[in-house]
Amino acid sequence: MRKTDRFSSEVSRKSLANATYDLDGWKATWVASVPVKETFERETVWEGFVEVLNLQGHPTASRCYD
Repeated sequence: MRKTDRFSSEVSRKSLANATYDLDGWKATWVASVPVKETFERETVWEGFVEVLNLQGHPTASRCYD
């Protein structure tokens, strides 16, 4: 996985982790912004960044993607 930093500040990363806790109830730590390009029949259908967060205390998942 190529690690890039799309966020301009630590505050933005913490805000995303806090939102994960507020919405889903799991403590999260930002790991990376990963560029993703999704194609279907050789056409780009979506291109952007996916945020990767580590979860703490979840019974079955250690990571989430936003």
